[in-house]
Amino acid sequence: MRVTRLQHKALLAFLLGVAIAVPAFAQQPSRALSEYPVCPDPPPKLTPVEQEAAHASFKVGAEAFKDSDYQKAIDNFKDAFRRDCSKVSLLDFIARSYEGKGDRAEAVHALEVYLQRNPKADDADTIQKRIANLKAQMGASAGTATAPTETATATTTATAPTVTATATSTAPPPETGGHTALPWIVMGVGVVAVGVAIPVGLIGVNKQSAARAGCTGSGGVQVCDPVTVTPSGQDRKSLSSTGAAMGTTGWILGSVGVAAIAGGLIWHFLEPSAKKTALAPVLAPGYGGLSLTGVF
Repeated sequence: MRVTRLQHKALLAFLLGVAIAVPAFAQQPSRALSEYPVCPDPPPKLTPVEQEAAHASFKVGAEAFKDSDYQKAIDNFKDAFRRDCSKVSLLDFIARSYEGKGDRAEAVHALEVYLQRNPKADDADTIQKRIANLKAQMGASAGTATAPTETATATTTATAPTVTATATSTAPPPETGGHTALPWIVMGVGVVAVGVAIPVGLIGVNKQSAARAGCTGSGGVQVCDPVTVTPSGQDRKSLSSTGAAMGTTGWILGSVGVAAIAGGLIWHFLEPSAKKTALAPVLAPGYGGLSLTGVF
C-alpha cells in the first residue's frame, strides 16, 4: 500500500510527539519542600506562656528523636520553631531528624535555610560540609537506582561507608543540664577561708592578751615598760607584734571568705539553668539546649 505525502507527514508528527512526550512523562514532578516561618527583626517578644509552649514542643521532639521516632521529632521541632522563630538552631535539629528518616532533600533544605537565617553562625563551615555530604549521598543514591542489576554488588560496597556516616551524624549527644558547679566552688573557697580565719584571729587575740599580762595601769591604760618580758618568760614586744599580725590576717581571711560565700550564692541564683539535650537549644530562660552544635 502506498503512503501518501499527507500520511507521511502525519506519521512524522506522531513520532515527534511521542519523542517529546515520553521524557516528560518519565520525569517525576519535583516535590515541594517544607516552608519555614520568616522571623521579623527584631523577633517578637514571647510571653511566659508562649515560651513554655515552645519549650514543651521542643522537649517532646527531643524525646522522640532519642526514640528514633523521627517524624514525631520533625513535627514537634517544627511546632517549636513556629512558636519561637528566633531559635534558628531548631532548623539543625529538624535537619538531623530528616537525616534519621532518610529524607536527605528535606535535610539539605533545612540546613540551607539555617545558613540563610544565620550566615555568621559559628558552625557555618560544618553545616556546609554536611550539606555537601548529603548532596553527594543523594547523587550516589540516584546513581544506584539507575544502575544495571549486574553491578548491584559493587554499588552496595561503594555506598556502605556513606550509610555508616549518616548513622553517625544522626546519633544524639548525651544530655547535660542544670546550674554549673562554679558558684559552689566559690562558696566552698569562702567557707574554707572563714574556717581558717576564725582560729587564726583567736590565736592572734590570745597572743596580744598574753603580751599585756603583768602590765599595770588604770583607767583602761596599761603600762608594760620597763618590764619587757611576760610572766611566762616571753618577749612582750615580739608576742604583741605576732598577735597583731595574726589578728589582721584573720580579719582579712574572714572578710574574703564571707564575700566569696555571698558572691557564690548570688551567682548561683542569678545563673540561668542551661539544659542541653541531645539537640541543645535554649528556647527561654530556664531551659535550653544546640548542642547538636552549640547552645540554642
